[in-house]
Amino acid sequence: WQLERLREIVSYARENSAFYRERLPAGEINSLAGFAALPFTTPEDLRARGAELLCVSPNEVERIVTLYSSGSTGRPKRVFSTAADQELTVEYFKYGMSAYVAAGDLVLSVLPGESPGSLNDLLRRGLESMGARLLMLGYPGDGDLPRLTETVLRRGVSSLGGPVSAGA
Repeated sequence: WQLERLREIVSYARENSAFYRERLPAGEINSLAGFAALPFTTPEDLRARGAELLCVSPNEVERIVTLYSSGSTGRPKRVFSTAADQELTVEYFKYGMSAYVAAGDLVLSVLPGESPGSLNDLLRRGLESMGARLLMLGYPGDGDLPRLTETVLRRGVSSLGGPVSAGA
């Protein structure tokens, strides 16, 4: 079953993406070892040819996110999402956060952005679908720990969500 699904995905990518048409083999993948031999898509591929990776019409793209990597001097990466991709992310947050959060809980997010389709918006929708709430504080700057602590204590925050860095 897994091998058949992998074949379908590779075939779909080859048929619908200019980038993958060049990169993926035309023949059938007959083993998991054959799948393991497929080339990786690299961060440089995302930077240089991001739109060519699309397997849907550009008209179906709901949101484009530009990702800047800390410590990188190269061009940013662009990641494209359809409405269906975003709904899958909402479901991911719903089930992933349910291990830590219960109905009625308040989650404090220190992620940037509140616009429709942003990470905070998708997290909020996932939490609301399970009866929890999201408070968006935004990314705290240096010296903001007292404000963050006061918000957690005053508002009864049960969980804190934010970026993870290698130095954290």
